[in-house]
Amino acid sequence: MLSEKQVDTLTNTVCSIMPLGENDICAVFGYGSQTKSTYDEIADMSGVDVVWSKNFGPWWLSPLMWIAASKGGLARVDSREQAAKVLGKLGSLAMVELISCPGELYDQILAHVRRDKWRSRPSEIAAKVGDFFSFGFDGDSSDAEGGIYTWCAIGDNCSVELSHALAEYVEQQ
Repeated sequence: MLSEKQVDTLTNTVCSIMPLGENDICAVFGYGSQTKSTYDEIADMSGVDVVWSKNFGPWWLSPLMWIAASKGGLARVDSREQAAKVLGKLGSLAMVELISCPGELYDQILAHVRRDKWRSRPSEIAAKVGDFFSFGFDGDSSDAEGGIYTWCAIGDNCSVELSHALAEYVEQQ
């Protein structure tokens, strides 16, 4: 588990070297606990397209969704700098995941999220190819003893630069 400062540093490191070429996509998936206004702010950011945003959770929790922030969503991001900002915004008090993969998977990821909603795991779609990358953290776990829970997954054909940077970061910690 990492501190908030360590997660910020790791997020900036990951976003600065993640694959994002002409044929790649970067998507950020928020697993709930956000407000509609948060997604509106993200949608107003240059180079960010919120392609899906809905109340997150099973139907039987819908009365609570009027009280607590409960929006989840998927945003397509065009730049590394914006990816770090979107991760930071959606990761506040929630779980969030960045997915970088070939653009040919974009329609499958979007269809998966629209179909499975709060049970979605879009990185599972991206993991079908060897050149994917995902990174996520649970922002509300910072209240728990030990720090923020983070994870990442790297495909077999992912950038050597990215895997070396992550290994170096882990060694420094």
